[in-house]
Amino acid sequence: MKKSILAYILLLSLLSGCAVVDTAVQPVSGQPAVSPSGIAAELPAGSPSPQVSETPAESPPNSETSAQPSPEPPAESSAPPELPEPLSWPVIDCQPLNQVFVGYPDFYGSVLIEKDGTVILYKSYGASDTEAGTLNSPVTKFLIGSVTKQFTAMAVMQLYEKGLLDIHDKLSDYIPDFTRGGDIDLINLLTMTSGIVDYMNESPAVVDEMPYEALSPENIIELIKTKSLKFEPGSKYSYCNTNYLILYMIVEEVSGLSYGDYLAANIFDVLGMENTGVFDINNPPSNMATGHWSGDEPVRYYNENGDVITKNANATAAGYGAGGLYSTVEDLYLWDQALESGKLLSKEYMDMLFTPHVHIIGALIPSDYGFGWIIQTDPDFGTIIEHTGALGGFRAYNAIFAERDIKVIILYNNKEFTGRNKLISDVKQALLAALRQNSNSSQENPARMGYTLRRQVIA
Repeated sequence: MKKSILAYILLLSLLSGCAVVDTAVQPVSGQPAVSPSGIAAELPAGSPSPQVSETPAESPPNSETSAQPSPEPPAESSAPPELPEPLSWPVIDCQPLNQVFVGYPDFYGSVLIEKDGTVILYKSYGASDTEAGTLNSPVTKFLIGSVTKQFTAMAVMQLYEKGLLDIHDKLSDYIPDFTRGGDIDLINLLTMTSGIVDYMNESPAVVDEMPYEALSPENIIELIKTKSLKFEPGSKYSYCNTNYLILYMIVEEVSGLSYGDYLAANIFDVLGMENTGVFDINNPPSNMATGHWSGDEPVRYYNENGDVITKNANATAAGYGAGGLYSTVEDLYLWDQALESGKLLSKEYMDMLFTPHVHIIGALIPSDYGFGWIIQTDPDFGTIIEHTGALGGFRAYNAIFAERDIKVIILYNNKEFTGRNKLISDVKQALLAALRQNSNSSQENPARMGYTLRRQVIA
């Protein structure tokens, strides 16, 4: 029976330009030697708004506590660590999608795309570290920037469901002397409607003015809390990392745990996300990619004398709950699956995360902000729930195409690669082409048939 199902999947998939990979296959890593696809697209890439695509929390945190970071560079490892085995599930290796990434030789990263429960692309491309000559793999870890906000919002909602806080609480309940804190609800922080100054992206950025040794959430808030608000709380949307820095501090205060320990106990361990955590530039995890600004230029936190490069270090160490996590495409896939399962939060509270709470004015695709998520109304795909991230030479994209049952996870470590402004629209165009071809070739959906098989493998 299993052989006949796989044969049928193979037949239908070949008609749609995709080839089925064995159900126990390990995804391909390294940079494939395939010619560019030439796929072009005119739709906007990444986030729906310039505010979101270029200003997500541009950094991961220095540690899971408020201890002062050490200015000493981390010691180099004498031997490379062994790579853990990647997860296994049925994969339909969709060449039209693969060609999008192969078409950009300077794309360094990992990609996982699922349609109707079957993974249709799961590959890694290019260098994880150009100087070391290492390649990205399915288990390479990347900074995820503002995709972190999804996890911070989840933590807040879990605490809300447990009755340990209320999203209608006032900011002044937690920081009594914050300017107009009595007019700002936690909902305003969650939805980017507080009017608070952004510590990472206002000019001059607060975080850039701090000595690296003094960097901490408390010291950042000390500099922010007396500044005037930019607008009346709740009156409009303005992307602001400070909102999620404050929520990070509230999660720690209410739970009695460090942010990293809370996420580990209540999200990562629950879902088996073994390769996700809070990033520390002085103690990076194994299998961590190096961020690159453009081309082969790595992001450096220390100069040749071992002295800290304050601007680079601050921009990466000050992400906290706004942008401080690292992860892998596998782990984010487990996360996206869990959002549909009710493992982390009941439906009533989960719906609040994805409710369009405030419209994002000026977005190229009609968009609203939920709690740590952007909700787009895409002309081709319908509702897309997504967020981008960018920090320290890395970019991230995590999206759930709700009406098409598609998940797209892209993590890469050369922030300014040549196709960055059209990558997401290229992926959308390739997906549309594959969907249309498949619709023309058969009324059956091969991906749906692979759903049970995949579940059996993962279980």
